[in-house]
Amino acid sequence: MNRTSSSATSTSTLRSRATSTRCWRAALSAGLATWATVSDPNGSIKQAYRVVARPQSYFIDRDGILRSIQIGEVGDADFERQFDLIKGGE
Repeated sequence: MNRTSSSATSTSTLRSRATSTRCWRAALSAGLATWATVSDPNGSIKQAYRVVARPQSYFIDRDGILRSIQIGEVGDADFERQFDLIKGGE
């Protein structure tokens, strides 16, 4: 791949991300989110919960102890596996 092609791809990717970010922000501002959303301007929440990507799911036992973090989509099999691990620890 030549330098021009790589640069064009990078520009296209950046534009796509910017558009996606604007769309998400507009949806959140309009109250269209069906999940809890927080503002984290200084990144302290991201750091405390070790957020590296979205979506990210947290599996917490009934004592409030964080047992697992899954990065990416949680499929049925993933959820059942995580749930069984937590349930087994009771």
